[in-house]
Amino acid sequence: MPFSYSISTQSELVEISGTGSADFESLAKLMTQLISHPEFKSHFSILADFSGLSYIPTFKEIRQFGALFQTVSKAFLGKVAFVVSHPAQLNAGRFASVIARAIRFQMNVFAGRAEALAWIAPNKEVQVEDIRQKIAGVIEPFQLAALATVRADGTPWVRYVTVRGDDHLVVRFATPMRSRKVAEIRANPNVHLTCGCGELASAKEWVQIVGRARVTSDDEIRKSFWEDFLSAWFNGPDDSEYAVVEVIPSRIEYLTMDSLIPRVLEL
Repeated sequence: MPFSYSISTQSELVEISGTGSADFESLAKLMTQLISHPEFKSHFSILADFSGLSYIPTFKEIRQFGALFQTVSKAFLGKVAFVVSHPAQLNAGRFASVIARAIRFQMNVFAGRAEALAWIAPNKEVQVEDIRQKIAGVIEPFQLAALATVRADGTPWVRYVTVRGDDHLVVRFATPMRSRKVAEIRANPNVHLTCGCGELASAKEWVQIVGRARVTSDDEIRKSFWEDFLSAWFNGPDDSEYAVVEVIPSRIEYLTMDSLIPRVLEL
């Protein structure tokens, strides 16, 4: 059997490792053995490191996983995290995760052990600081972002804006005072921003920001945000048409190409 496992009653964690080749039947047998183990409790979390496993389930087997999840969902009440290395394994695991979550089975698939452990047993203070730093790293450089506002008829409107964030996670961009976005923000300040992903080939991480926007003509803010490239649209930072919009986030989702499962920061 290509699987082995250990149970830590102190940390309430089961660690499973897999190497070589495997199939759906051997995995199902492992689950059955684990459920019947006298030290295993249903609320224990499970970390299954399959990064050394060459097994990639077929679509038919993924459907079989749905039936298996139905069977074990009452026995596995804690989180179940799989660590895989092959892109095909990651894609198959994510598809299986969707099936699992549909029946409220807490399963996720990751490309790294550290990320899986952080999801299983997060240190909230460390996790929040870590996600804040990652988000700040995405939003601080000047970049194009997609901004969605709400029009008068209640429908969304999306356009590109050049944004820059600060270490408080406030995102700013310049705009003409007479622009449509200014009128829409003043009528309804709820906005959405997507930034961090300039092109698919180089995409590594990006953020989705939900927040409220405000238009400011404060001299100090306008001067601190000013950059030379803005002279293509404005006659300097004292131009009466030059306004800065500040987006104050209420929720930020951080995503990476390795894991499309968002890490969420509520503010």
